[in-house]
Amino acid sequence: MAIEKKSLKDVSTNLRTQFQKGQNELNKNNVKYAIELLKFVVQREPGFMEAREALRTAERNYSDAMGGFKKFLGQLKAGKFLVRAKGTMSKNPKAAMSDIEEALAIYLYSSAALNTLADAAKVAEAHFIAIEALEIIRETEPANEQNLNKLCELYEKVKDGNNVLKIRQKLADLHPDSLELQAKVREAAALATMTSTWSKDEGQGSTIQKRENADPKSAGDKIIRLEEDIQAEIAAAEEKIASGAPEADSIDYRRKLTEYYMRLEQFEKALEHYNWIVEKMGTLDPSIDKAIEKANVGIATKNLEAMHASGCTEEDIKEQEEEIYNYRLGRCEDRVRQYPNDLQLRFELAELYWQGTRVDDALEQFQLAQRHPQKRVTAIVYMGRCFQAKGQYDMAVEQYLSALKDMLGADEQKLETLYSLGLTYEAMGKKEDAFSCFKQIYSADITFRDVKDRVAANYNK
Repeated sequence: MAIEKKSLKDVSTNLRTQFQKGQNELNKNNVKYAIELLKFVVQREPGFMEAREALRTAERNYSDAMGGFKKFLGQLKAGKFLVRAKGTMSKNPKAAMSDIEEALAIYLYSSAALNTLADAAKVAEAHFIAIEALEIIRETEPANEQNLNKLCELYEKVKDGNNVLKIRQKLADLHPDSLELQAKVREAAALATMTSTWSKDEGQGSTIQKRENADPKSAGDKIIRLEEDIQAEIAAAEEKIASGAPEADSIDYRRKLTEYYMRLEQFEKALEHYNWIVEKMGTLDPSIDKAIEKANVGIATKNLEAMHASGCTEEDIKEQEEEIYNYRLGRCEDRVRQYPNDLQLRFELAELYWQGTRVDDALEQFQLAQRHPQKRVTAIVYMGRCFQAKGQYDMAVEQYLSALKDMLGADEQKLETLYSLGLTYEAMGKKEDAFSCFKQIYSADITFRDVKDRVAANYNK
């Protein structure tokens, strides 16, 4: 029996309690204990997505802190679990996956363990778990062609055309002279444009897939469907809903339909189906709540545009903008109250507080959100901005320097952080330190803000 994705409402009360304990320990930075609690949950319900994500976050924190020798020992310790998993995989893939979780709890980035997990997940028909495993390998080995090809096959199986295209492009970049790989990129671009990914019936009745005579070359690098294609998909879906087709009663089917409505900015229609999903699920999960918020904001924004066009007063326009902001803030605060351990939600709330110049509230949330591994650096930068706005310049400098240590290259975020650091040094009277920051930006991008004039003014003294 295939392993399916599950959410919090789909698992037992005992596992929900265990998951919550694991989240709490992770938020307290008790990483090892969090791993033990969350691992227990994932081993019993491998499709429980929130638990998987939390476990991987804890394992990343633990593994990233390891020294080289400890990593080596960790992989040796994990070996016994892999041997057992490979022996049971064909007959009992779930048991094999449970053994592999023991290995990953010791060291997450073990390629042998992750590959074994991917193999076991494929036997269990849990392609989403296999993809998760191979994507972790991709994090540390982005140019591993064997891994990229395995990932590409899985994305093709689940009909994820956009990710197939991204990987095909990466492989072609590794071999720029390969005409074969360039041809596969064009094929993948056409597939991403023309292939519907929403229904499990492989596109029966799909207008896009029926375009058998479409020229792949004409697709170029377009990965976004043309408006008429989306309209045709919507029409086919509405017909299925009206006729009571079984697949139209699927939550996943309705989710995809709402995405199409959103892309065409048919927000009212999207809301109808979001409300259907909420009623069907019997609960309001954060992703659906955010989608409903986005649809309502879309309606309000259209109204705002109409107000601008009709010549409304600045006072009326400002009032409408405040209403939109307050609505978004209220929804976000509700989500954080409901899911207080979700660091992504904390980060989103912090950004809204910052936009509303509620600096102390923003700072508090960014301090919590910095535990999110993907948002850590950005949260630290924002903390620097908060301290800078409060005039606490020495603390702002500490945050900016901490964030810069983890920034590679000279992308927009790094240049912005250097610029903020330079302004902070200026406010402290440290002109030489400020000039050093502006020079670093100047050497990377002479057109960035006013650094050209700042550097020139310093040399012309």
